[in-house]
Amino acid sequence: MPLQFRKKGVRTELFTSKTLMIMNKKLMMIGLFLVAMLTGCSYDESPEAVDLGQTNVSAEFVSADEATTIAATVQFGPAEATTAAGKATTRSAGLNKEVESVTPVPDASGATAFYVINYKGGGFMILSADKRVDPVMAVSETSTFPVNEALYPEGLVDWMTEAKAYVQDIRVKNAPLTEEMKAAWEPSSIQRVAAPSKDREILLSNNNATRNGGCQNYYEGVEQLLTTQWGQTHRFNALLGMVTCPDGSTHRAYAGCVAVAMAQIMKYHRHPSSYNWNNMPDRVATMETAKLIRDIGIAVKMSYRCDGSGARIEDAVAAFRNTFHYPKAKAANFDLAIVRRELKARRPVYLRGGQEGPYGWYTNGHAWVCDGWRIIITYNANCQPHVNEGLHMNWGYEGSFDAWYTPYDWRPNGSVHNYQKMMIYEIIPS
Repeated sequence: MPLQFRKKGVRTELFTSKTLMIMNKKLMMIGLFLVAMLTGCSYDESPEAVDLGQTNVSAEFVSADEATTIAATVQFGPAEATTAAGKATTRSAGLNKEVESVTPVPDASGATAFYVINYKGGGFMILSADKRVDPVMAVSETSTFPVNEALYPEGLVDWMTEAKAYVQDIRVKNAPLTEEMKAAWEPSSIQRVAAPSKDREILLSNNNATRNGGCQNYYEGVEQLLTTQWGQTHRFNALLGMVTCPDGSTHRAYAGCVAVAMAQIMKYHRHPSSYNWNNMPDRVATMETAKLIRDIGIAVKMSYRCDGSGARIEDAVAAFRNTFHYPKAKAANFDLAIVRRELKARRPVYLRGGQEGPYGWYTNGHAWVCDGWRIIITYNANCQPHVNEGLHMNWGYEGSFDAWYTPYDWRPNGSVHNYQKMMIYEIIPS
């Protein structure tokens, strides 16, 4: 089977042209996710805007004004002071971020499925446009979410596609508004999901929620493990050769998402010892970082082309085990239970995914790192619980889009998105 690369092109189906502007900031337009038998990462031209219309589908529809109000009331930042022993003392108010832009994203019918909300100074939230769906679909206090489809890693593209399909499926089935969802949309529940690490009153040392009497809220999780925000250009690829494009132009080869994902995991473990890890800062590239990325490219037999660089997951596993001395590394189909287990053991997980192309080929591939997990159970005044689970993704785009995402993995209406979604786990140094 030949290696598959995604050709240059544009995507136009994801965002409505009726993008709302706040503070007169100009925005662009969006797009989305996942793998080839070879996981190849490419860069596309910016798309044309397409007006897909707007339909207020039900009484559960969330308007743009309502979404803006919700986003503006979430408080980020310190919520309490702690003693040296980690015990809470006095509480202080969090900070409300000013909303910079709200961009509606339509489902296949043209009705808004959710909103991408960016904050001034950094941070974003993806908020559902239907009250029968968890309100906070993705959130970051510091990362940005550029409204430009051409910038999106394929894994993020597919996550968005799945999220849109899930919202649309709820609407097609005319699902009822449950008491659980009513509880989820209460301001206190939204606050705890959007910024749970700031609400220390929901942390329980025995990892068991007290469901009697006061119906105590519950939080368990592993905050993001990686501190790096590496990417494929900006000198991360400084030691790679030049590639020639069909039009005769040349540029330095992209590092490849496979190499960036592997490199960030190895930097976290600081292994093997043959590299100077102290000379690899979190946010800028050095020659030592470029050397690591070049060496990974060689080890995984990276294929460098004009529109992207790709490698097979089998070669990534072999490189982890045989070249870089992580002897237990193994590949398998994505399994959320295993991901939870690995992250609880404080081991980042390599993920990859893609879409099914003609003749069963794997196309539109991307590799990235899952480096955080959390589950939050909140109760309303009537002791009605709501459960929210999130995974923290590092997409390998120099910090852009890194955030907590609800793990959508459904296939509504017979559609298939997470084609050949796989992982490498037990990445443990020897």
